[in-house]
Amino acid sequence: MRLTRPTLSPSHPLAIAGVYALISLLLTWPLILHFGDAVPAGGDAWENIWNLWWLRKAIETGQWPFHTDYKYFPYGVNLYFDTIVPLAGLLGAPLQWLGLSLVSTYNVLVLLSFVLSALGMYLLARYLTADTVASFIAGFIFGFCPYHFAHLYGHLNLMWMQWMPFYILFLLKAVEGALGQGEQRFAPTEADATPSPAIGEGWGAEQPAPTQSPALSTQHSALSTLRNALLAGLFLVLNAYSEWTYAIFLGLFTIFYLLYRLWGLRREGRRMVRLIAPLAAMGGLFLLLTAPVLIGTIIEIRTVQYTQLPLTEQLYYSADLYAYITPSTLHPIFGPAVTAIGQRFDAPPGDLVITPGITPLLLGIFALVVWKRRAVRFWGWSALLFIIVSLGPILHIANNTQFTDFNGSMVMPYALLYELPFFSVMRTPMRFAVLVVLALAALAAYAVKYIRARPGGYVTAWLIPAVLLGLIAFEYITVPVPMSPPPQPLTFYHRIHDEGGNFAIAELPMRPMVDYLTYQTISDKPIVGGHLARQPIDKFAQEQPALRYFADGYPAAQDGAVLNGVGAAALAKAGVRYVAVHWWALTEAQKADMHQKLYAVFGNQQPADYAQDQMSVYRTAP
Repeated sequence: MRLTRPTLSPSHPLAIAGVYALISLLLTWPLILHFGDAVPAGGDAWENIWNLWWLRKAIETGQWPFHTDYKYFPYGVNLYFDTIVPLAGLLGAPLQWLGLSLVSTYNVLVLLSFVLSALGMYLLARYLTADTVASFIAGFIFGFCPYHFAHLYGHLNLMWMQWMPFYILFLLKAVEGALGQGEQRFAPTEADATPSPAIGEGWGAEQPAPTQSPALSTQHSALSTLRNALLAGLFLVLNAYSEWTYAIFLGLFTIFYLLYRLWGLRREGRRMVRLIAPLAAMGGLFLLLTAPVLIGTIIEIRTVQYTQLPLTEQLYYSADLYAYITPSTLHPIFGPAVTAIGQRFDAPPGDLVITPGITPLLLGIFALVVWKRRAVRFWGWSALLFIIVSLGPILHIANNTQFTDFNGSMVMPYALLYELPFFSVMRTPMRFAVLVVLALAALAAYAVKYIRARPGGYVTAWLIPAVLLGLIAFEYITVPVPMSPPPQPLTFYHRIHDEGGNFAIAELPMRPMVDYLTYQTISDKPIVGGHLARQPIDKFAQEQPALRYFADGYPAAQDGAVLNGVGAAALAKAGVRYVAVHWWALTEAQKADMHQKLYAVFGNQQPADYAQDQMSVYRTAP
């Protein structure tokens, strides 16, 4: 008897994931060459690396991960509104235990976000179209879109958008399963692309007609629907523990999908009732698994002021309609030419790039023209809805907010959303662009499926899709990705790592700098202040005369509250053992002021100078 070697179909998710992994390595080049010694772009990446370090420490010591005493010594600080990614930390901790450095761990998680984002969209598109080639292109659009690469520049939490298509996939399966229990379902074949609503709405192409007896089929369908609902709830949880903003986005998507779906069934009340159980299971699982963090977040919103941002933040982080058709500023060819245009949009670089690409836009329009089913039109309405929402409270077009001779502004629907819970603390309407890309990816899958089903043999089935994929890849290319090594060497922090006693370090200048977080991953000691996505008031810095004196903008003239060792002694008594001065972060004028302040606080003490690191270190007590 001959044993045959099992083969992996080219359309199998593992095979598709392998291809996406290779594409990830190519499009993030030269990340693979610096896997252990640099991260893409740097910047906020160092804060996310600190998050990985802290989450591993919290797991090892059994601490609540959403509060740390390592920042804002001695009171600590809550991390509900930081860029912490608990799920990434949970996956990153074993990698660190296996010996990977923080830099390598971060890079693994970066690449994982590309692979899983593309794979999730592939699976969703395959459910919708049953076309492997069309689904692969849809996965490429979502997984490697400019929005994703823009957040490669330090925003690991926003890069982790991979769970969104998985959630939508199982949401659709649960809803369509509930609505179709015990009924013959429309199941188009690979060749079917005829936009004929008469033979069904076509919400899911991978739904075979039942072959069992009606009773068994109904029972099996009910269990399958419940399973899909629970999986949808689980993936919504994964979204929340990656980036709460995305979970809120998906909540809005779910409401729109259900309203759209139920409108089509408005005369079939009995079928609507079937949705209650799966939706309750999905929502119940989500609330059960997120309750501790959700409750903590709500308490934080109600009790501290720093979570509430001024309305100008919502305007600043609103999308410009023109940005949807402007090439990515990260593009190696078009980027320099459009940078000047992009600067007019008055937005931070990481949030400026929201274009889905011209080719996906055209494919989306084409799909809406040739397909007439409500299931296809839903994705068109979704794209339009989230474009409108991403524009924020006031319409922006090429950085203009006032139109006509009357200089009037157009108030947008987001102004109403702002009044809802959580939206008032969510400062970035433009990030709804991620759902625009997802909807256009689904439409692109329908468009490619239609093209592949047309007469033409090899040309329509393979050549045209390959050309389309090539055009999309050209629009999305960002290589070479700039790499940023961690600051080295840092002799002082390595030296105090094993120093006994419970003490903290005050870093000067007293600014929320991510560099200080990198140093802390080496020293393993608490620091005064710190860097968060939203900065709370530093109560300890206000209480300590020496820290007030060292603050930027405080006059360098001698302050009696810190002279004769009084300020240093107060720091020592509070638990601050070292004051580290980073000269590289100061201008010449600031250096002169800092020397004067250091003399007032420490007198003639000779600091430990680390010339290679451009820093000096003072002890608060002999």
